Amino acid sequence: KHVMNKDDDDEAVNVFLDLLPRLRKEGVKTIEFVQYAGETVFLPGGWWHCVVNLDDTVAVTHNYAGRHNFASVWRSARTERPCWSNKWLRALTEHLPAVAEKARQLNAEDGFDMERLLAVNRERRRRRRERRELRELHR
Repeated sequence: KHVMNKDDDDEAVNVFLDLLPRLRKEGVKTIEFVQYAGETVFLPGGWWHCVVNLDDTVAVTHNYAGRHNFASVWRSARTERPCWSNKWLRALTEHLPAVAEKARQLNAEDGFDMERLLAVNRERRRRRRERRELRELHR
């Protein structure tokens, strides 16, 4: 992610079009492959990856957060995926209030302001939407 510019989008297509060329230019080694029908790929926790499906695809994925890794998963998710983490926190509050309290406690310990990050994320999405609309006007 260190090669991302302020307004870059980390959707898979943008990774391949924008970020991957920058990584290659910096000499970063990547692992690239085609996964064929019937093959399974395992990615260890914390490995950043992106996928482009070349054909109709069904994917089964699993992300695990348990009591032994909750702190690290929460700290990563709240920064990397603030909107999703906000929804997760609401679900935790409803279904697992003790775990939701742990997430809030981690935020407080780290001085993490979830509302500020959500506001920044909303503004970034608004700017992205404006750029798309401007491109549409100039077509």
